[in-house]
Amino acid sequence: MRVVIGACVLCLSVLVSSSVAQSIPERVVLRILPQTHRQNPSEAKEEKEEKVEPPTHIGGRKLADWINLLRGEDTSKRAEAMMNIPFFGEGNERAVPALLDCLKHPDLGIRNRALATLRLVGIRPADVKPVINALAARLNPQIESSAHVRYEATVTLRRFIEDAVPALDGLISCTRDRNAWELRHSAIALIWRIGVSARQRLAAESSAGNTESGQQWLVIEKKVYEALLDQLRNDRNYQIRLETLQGLAALGAPEDPALLNRLLSELNAIVSFALNSKQRPLAIWAYAALVSMQNEKEAAKESLVRIARHLSYGLTPEKEGKKGSPTLAKSDDPEFTRAENLQIRMQAAMALGGLGERAKSQVPALIKMLSDKEPLAVGAACTALAMIGDTSEGVVEALTQMIDPKDPQRAGAAVMALVQLRVKRQSLFDKFLEIRKDPKLDRGLRVLLEEAEKELKKPDPKKPQKADK
Repeated sequence: MRVVIGACVLCLSVLVSSSVAQSIPERVVLRILPQTHRQNPSEAKEEKEEKVEPPTHIGGRKLADWINLLRGEDTSKRAEAMMNIPFFGEGNERAVPALLDCLKHPDLGIRNRALATLRLVGIRPADVKPVINALAARLNPQIESSAHVRYEATVTLRRFIEDAVPALDGLISCTRDRNAWELRHSAIALIWRIGVSARQRLAAESSAGNTESGQQWLVIEKKVYEALLDQLRNDRNYQIRLETLQGLAALGAPEDPALLNRLLSELNAIVSFALNSKQRPLAIWAYAALVSMQNEKEAAKESLVRIARHLSYGLTPEKEGKKGSPTLAKSDDPEFTRAENLQIRMQAAMALGGLGERAKSQVPALIKMLSDKEPLAVGAACTALAMIGDTSEGVVEALTQMIDPKDPQRAGAAVMALVQLRVKRQSLFDKFLEIRKDPKLDRGLRVLLEEAEKELKKPDPKKPQKADK
């Protein structure tokens, strides 16, 4: 569950930022998670259709020449070097030590460019720790006075989440900068992701017999949860609160009972505040956090139901204006399809998807959402069903029926969900083939169907599976 919340949040940001296109883009990205410095080189090579040899010279200079310019006195030449070094491909990791020196340069522009370049070059295993330590220094307001540079440091740090525990203190200091909300938002997003990653890693080490892992997690847990709790209580920025609640839903319950009680109390307070202030997405994600933290099945079930109500129920402006708790409007209410309710429905779908198997009881509500007239809402429902991982006949049949060549966008959302669910049915492949016979088929959908079939016919890394009839 803690893994899929992050993916769901990313999917939601992609869906929200995308315009409602009439067709599927030709270049379909099935892998949505960003590349990190830990990516397996063999996997990267497998994804490339053809290998392109990196250049030996750019602008008449070799890589070594550009690296030497990084240490020169001319700041314009340093900037030019940072623009060109990433294009050398393999081998550009040799520039990392010089880039770390640039982070200490008095020129703000050079520091910013160095941070951006560190996102683009290779990182050798031996350089990971020095890079993270250098980024942590840039997060410290006593070392780095520019909020802009500190923000860029958080963006670069996203590449190193699995190893970024040493940067937690610097990130926490960024959450206290009241003059830069985007810095606080970026920092809190990193804090909870680092917490999720550390929890998983230390749990695995503990299972392998490392007796110190449990104590290490308690130290990290206190820092992570206290930072999130502080943001909920003291930061009134909507986006920051939303990010914080999504993080708590991903993390689940802390091991400290006293800390858990404080969190549950604050989450219930957020629900009341959000419902009364018409900020329903905050209530949705507060319910999701409660589900992930509540041990009592009935309490968790009630929170799940409250999230699911937002899939097919909207709030009319007239009903929102009444005193007391807002009244839920039925799905046939004409106000249900108003644009302001689209985001609410999408947030509810993604919250359920992020909860994974714990939200299985709400799968029927998500299936009904597949008939929503808004394509973005349908895409959110498809993603949520895939994240929950339910491969029952009802889910597979509902998604398969959506693959209509007359509606490429909805069809594409259904196909991607079926790929993520690893549905390997010969009847599905036959349908793909039949649709592709149409010479007038949307070009992007054709590409997606071809790539989806290739992906599904690959051996399942977890569980070898043959295509069934």
